[in-house]
Amino acid sequence: MIRLPKSVLSFGAIAAAVGVFALTVPRAAHAVAAALVLVTNTTANPAITQSTTSQAVQLVNLSNLGYVGLSGPSYFYVSAQATTSYSVPGNQSLVITDIDIDTTGCGAGPQNIGLGVEISGVDYGRNFLVPTNATTHFSYRSGIVFAPGSVPTLVGTCSGAQVAVNGYLTAN
Repeated sequence: MIRLPKSVLSFGAIAAAVGVFALTVPRAAHAVAAALVLVTNTTANPAITQSTTSQAVQLVNLSNLGYVGLSGPSYFYVSAQATTSYSVPGNQSLVITDIDIDTTGCGAGPQNIGLGVEISGVDYGRNFLVPTNATTHFSYRSGIVFAPGSVPTLVGTCSGAQVAVNGYLTAN
């Protein structure tokens, strides 16, 4: 029988410990490697570069206060207490992601509601044909963009329609 010296046994014990440690290292190494991943920020694939607290400040919720203009555009307001219509800040764009149209109390038949920007008396934007006496939700994940300084407007066939839009502001 061959007797091994204590130094060889100690070396073997250390080698075994290192082997066990090596089996657990890939998880830790993967976590470290994941923390070192670089994100490329392109226009095709933008990366979020702000904290969530500053993003929440940029959320925008607007309503028309229950009036859609039949003879001309009506406007959006930030709250029922607002006295001036909403205008997109000059250094940002408004991206609308959700629209809710409530036609309760409108006349018979489908209602045509237009959302856009009035330029020289003509409303440019999107038209929505919605049923009467219902609330209809539209969702646009890529968003409907309003340029800096523009004033979102509504036109339609029901003066009592209530329209709420939700979105966010983004840098140009």
